[in-house]
Order: sequence, then structure tokens, then C-alpha cells
Amino acid sequence: MPPSDAVIAITYRCNARCTMCSIWRSKHRDLLTPAHLARLPRSLRTVNITGGEPFLHPRLPDFISAVRTNLPRSTITISTNALLPDRIRQMLPDLLIRDRRLRIAVSLDGLADAHDRIRGLPGAFDHAIQTIEHLKQARFRGLRLAMTLSQANSDQLLPVAELARKLDLELGIVPAHASAVHFFAAKVASPKLNVLLPQLDVFINQLLRSASPKLWLRAHFAHRVGQYITGSLPPFPCSAADDSFFLQADGTIYPCNVCSPPLGNIIEDDFDRIWFSPSAHAIRRGLRKCDRRCWMVCTARSYYRAHPIKILLWILAHKCRAHSKPLSASSHQG
Repeated sequence: MPPSDAVIAITYRCNARCTMCSIWRSKHRDLLTPAHLARLPRSLRTVNITGGEPFLHPRLPDFISAVRTNLPRSTITISTNALLPDRIRQMLPDLLIRDRRLRIAVSLDGLADAHDRIRGLPGAFDHAIQTIEHLKQARFRGLRLAMTLSQANSDQLLPVAELARKLDLELGIVPAHASAVHFFAAKVASPKLNVLLPQLDVFINQLLRSASPKLWLRAHFAHRVGQYITGSLPPFPCSAADDSFFLQADGTIYPCNVCSPPLGNIIEDDFDRIWFSPSAHAIRRGLRKCDRRCWMVCTARSYYRAHPIKILLWILAHKCRAHSKPLSASSHQG
């Protein structure tokens, strides 16, 4: 079947030195151009533009135009480390001309020194806050925060969630994943469970206590983040290379941003020939038996589409319980 979700890295270049990612060490060349995105399938409904750092690419607005022109019904999100607040502020008007519905996800992995340490640069937190303030002052409505959970920020979930609340912004979380095709990290250190899990429990309860169905879904996603981190995530068929794919900056199409068997290269071949080729079908069959049980936004979307009743029942059951639990991480530690 044609895919509905894509993560597209437009550059390998990155100005951060993150502890959970080594893409900044990459010597690969950026080969993907906006013209190549005209080959993307019109079935796509969500497109995440990432890198490296996408705001380092001088043709970022052209990439946005290419996606919006060829995929008029898609939702486009730019994921940024926000280390270039002035550049982002200057580029925003042009980006909004290209796509009025554009979304931007600012990475925030901790407060102050914690974020600086994880991003490997002094002042990284201040730059992120400057970027957020610029976007809010510009009345940009597509802003949200994104947090990658790793061993380095096991104690930072609730502080970041509180900051998101004060800023009136949604916070999305995702566990760090090892990847040889995107993050160039063969291994990532797992979070400290005794520190993170009590905070995750409080975070989930906070989301469930809200009046927003969207936040209830985020609560379920966070619940399964906890299962992934603890190794207790129930088995489910992987939808990578079925409903979603990852497009690297050299044009290579992978099932997802952690899975290594390439499907083909969009610079060299037609997307449909790649997607429906015998080799792609063979890779899909193998992925359906994969036991890695990754939990990422791109592959989770398929799970939610396939199990709406199961998710609704979980929300109803846990929403009732959430109102009877204290909203304090310390009360869960012992």
C-alpha cells in the first residue's frame, strides 16, 4: 500500500554535538534537492523535515514549497535544535508564505545546563528559549516542544513539562534510539529507570487530567514509551516500509530512521518502482517479524490507526485512575 508518513532529512550538517547522536561527525554530502521531492507519493499526509539541522540548509524554504506544492493535503513539520534563533526568525516569514500551516518542533532536552550538556554546546538552552520567544511573538501557531529521553536527562522530564505548561506549548517525548542510518549512533545509554519512571507516571497523569483528547493520546504514547524503555512493550507488527519511510539527505530511502536495509534511492529511480519492487516487498516481510519493538512517532501512527477502540478503552480506564493519583514524582519514589 502507498505510505502516509515520511521523515525527510535534507542535510547531514549539524551545529550541535549531541550525546545521543553523532550525525555531526558525518562526512556524507547533501545530494537531495527540492526537485527530488516532486517524486514523493501523493498519499503522504505527514512530512517531518529534519537533518542534521534543517535551518542550516540554504534552500529550506524551497524544500517546504516542494512538499506543499506536490502534497497539498500533507502536514509539514520542521524539527530543529533551535541553535540559530536569528536565522529562524528571519526565515519565518518566507516559510509561512510557502506554507501557512507549517509546524515547527523545537528540541528541548532539559533546563539550562542539562540541555547545554546534552546538546554539547554552552548557551544551547538560551538559544532554544530565544527561538521559542521569537516564534511566540510572531504569533506562530504551529510551535511545539520535543524531548528525546536518554540517560543524560532522566531527571528532566517534569521540569521540561512544567516549562511547556508555562509557555502554553505541547510537549512530545520520544525515547532515544540507536541508528546507523540517521543518528550514526550504534548504541544509546538507557535512562535511569528509578529516576525517569516516577516522573513519566506523573507526566502521563497530567496529560490524562487535561480536557484535550489530543493530550490523552499523548498520554498513551508516553505510556508505551515507558514500556519501550523497560523492555516490556508488547509485540506489534512493524509498519515501517508499509505506512512510512525515512528519506536520507543522500536520496536513500530506508524503512525508517533506525532500520538499515535500503529500499532504493529517489535520486536514481522512480519512487513507485522502488516502493513496489520485489526487494522492497522482501524487506517488508522481514520487518513484520522484527522483534526490536521500536516506539517512534512515524511507526506509532499506524498502530493508532489500526487500534482506535483499544486506545479509547485504555484512555477511559486510565483517565479515571489519573484523577485519584497525586501529581508529585516524589510520592512515587520509595
